[in-house]
Amino acid sequence: MDLFRPRAVPALIATLGVAAAAADPGCRAIDGTYRYEAAASGAAEPGTLGEFVTPAVRGKLYASQPAPAAAGRKPRNLSGNGVIDIPMSMRKRKSLASRVTFAYDGRSTQLRYLDQAGKTLLDARLEASWEWRCEGTRLVRTWEHMSGLGDDIRTERVEEALERDGAGRLVHRERVTVIEGAGRGRVLETRFEPAR
Repeated sequence: MDLFRPRAVPALIATLGVAAAAADPGCRAIDGTYRYEAAASGAAEPGTLGEFVTPAVRGKLYASQPAPAAAGRKPRNLSGNGVIDIPMSMRKRKSLASRVTFAYDGRSTQLRYLDQAGKTLLDARLEASWEWRCEGTRLVRTWEHMSGLGDDIRTERVEEALERDGAGRLVHRERVTVIEGAGRGRVLETRFEPAR
């Protein structure tokens, strides 16, 4: 490279910027492909990586089939002229995704949902109702909400983090702190194994 040409300085700056980005991966440290279902969770039910997109996108990650009708009876609506539409909560849902690829581009995180054969089901952005931000090598977000019923209302602060652990797993940590009202805080941790 000729450092005395007019265009050499911007090229040198760009080269140094790429080298610095390679030395400090920042939130690109979470880039990788992970299993869709959690390996371990602090919650009662195992989590999925479908929880990190909007509900409209999440619905596309499942195939729903109506629950079978009672033997010998054909379900009908109240007028008797048609078939009752079974509510989504009563339908059997089968997950279509088996793994998810995370790719942080410096501003947002793109998610690619893949089926068992490796075919792309859909591309989405990490759910952004409360914006995720990069802190070191992890993505974090903080938000507040009210919870409880009647006289037992409390305000909670939720701090979430997505990071990669030493074993290459994607870890989602959710810390809930009660900031007003009665109640105890909690910490939930969910781990997603790297997909092989």
